[in-house]
Amino acid sequence: MSELSYPEIREYLSTFLSDANRERFPAAGFSIDSRTIQPGEIFITLKGASFDGHDFIEEAVLKGARGVVYQDNSAIGDLRKNDRLSFFKVNDSYNFIYQLARYKRIKFKFPIIAVTGSNGKTTVKELTAAFLNSKFSTYRNYLNQNNLLGLSLNILNCNFDYDYAIFEIGISKKGEMDILLDILKPDHGLITNISSAHLEFLRNEENVFNEKVKLFEFLKKGGFAFYSKDQDCFKSLDNRIEAGLRFKTFGLKEDNDCWLRVDKVNIDGLKLNYRDSFSLNSNLLGYKNGFNISAAISVATELGIDLDSIAGVLSEFKPLNGRMNYEKFSNIDIIDDSYNSNPQALAVALEFISSLDYSGLKIAVLSDMSELGRVSDKKHLEAGIFAANLDIDYYFCCGSNIKHFVQGLKSRGFPEERILFLDQQSLVKNLATIIKNSKESSMLFFKASHGMHIDDIIKKVKERII
Repeated sequence: MSELSYPEIREYLSTFLSDANRERFPAAGFSIDSRTIQPGEIFITLKGASFDGHDFIEEAVLKGARGVVYQDNSAIGDLRKNDRLSFFKVNDSYNFIYQLARYKRIKFKFPIIAVTGSNGKTTVKELTAAFLNSKFSTYRNYLNQNNLLGLSLNILNCNFDYDYAIFEIGISKKGEMDILLDILKPDHGLITNISSAHLEFLRNEENVFNEKVKLFEFLKKGGFAFYSKDQDCFKSLDNRIEAGLRFKTFGLKEDNDCWLRVDKVNIDGLKLNYRDSFSLNSNLLGYKNGFNISAAISVATELGIDLDSIAGVLSEFKPLNGRMNYEKFSNIDIIDDSYNSNPQALAVALEFISSLDYSGLKIAVLSDMSELGRVSDKKHLEAGIFAANLDIDYYFCCGSNIKHFVQGLKSRGFPEERILFLDQQSLVKNLATIIKNSKESSMLFFKASHGMHIDDIIKKVKERII
């Protein structure tokens, strides 16, 4: 990633960010999407394989953009005559975003917390930010915008007035973590867990661990490093990390510094106990969220949030869309965990559905787990073998890789008449028919990797039932 020269960045900052120009250019932030740009923001034109941001400059200006960062002179035209606007030409808009984010990050005076891991990053980040906000002004990156572009844009949209900021960082390839850390430069770090995710390029869990643990290797002396003793892979930390970090552990096992006991788990949420001394209630579903909550509490308590404040925030915290989100609809109960999927997350979620005391039908609607690379067939097969013995009545499956999950179900004797491997349109039709013909209520559990668009199935099922 090539460097922008300091004079280029200084010129940009003097145009858009300096106190002297705030009245003329009161930039509220930065945007790369003309559909969602807000008045006062700076529009940055990006070129992709199937789009060119230069085509949307006029739309962005009509919606109130105060400035444009661009590469192609011909796209500006007569807009230059508008003295309300400011323009800044660059050779590479992507690199400009990355380097400006790196430069702006250096100007922040508040501590930054980075969250990474295979599962639960977004939930842990959102929970931690909510806890910290009970006492401190806290910035968090938007949803799961955690790759190089998303991280950089969120840094650009973070102002200088916060007490803390917490950023989620995600990787799928070797070397990505180094680039993200170089830009973000976190003061503290948290690793949620390590599992069989992003194996397409990282190949195995050991490589995933080696990349994720770079977060701790980057931190300076005195920084907090949060991890869980629930996983054996972290036992090697002592041999890898230099002394000087403040290690704190979380999880569901009692040898962690911050541990929770899950007293009750059902469709209404969780009843928890902090270190056998303090009761907590949560609307979040499933044991895995007990683990996520312990991670967020470990950060909050170390940074000065009291348990009463944590309990109040936790009782009001709602699950994020597509992440074990519960909805009652007509005579069906829908649990939407459709945002993403990997072997560990799928197994934990299916086990939770199986454990529920539910009088009606339990139906799992599943599609492919992506980014598993050469072990994809094996991991789908193993997931099906695991799922065959669970208390789930039907499996509805669609996708190209999920056929191996179906194979696993059949290999362990799960009744073939209760396995439907269909295209999306047929799946919706058959699912709606079973629900309508059933004299019982139905619980529908949806899970797949994000690119499989299983949220479309949820929408179509609701429409058919109406």
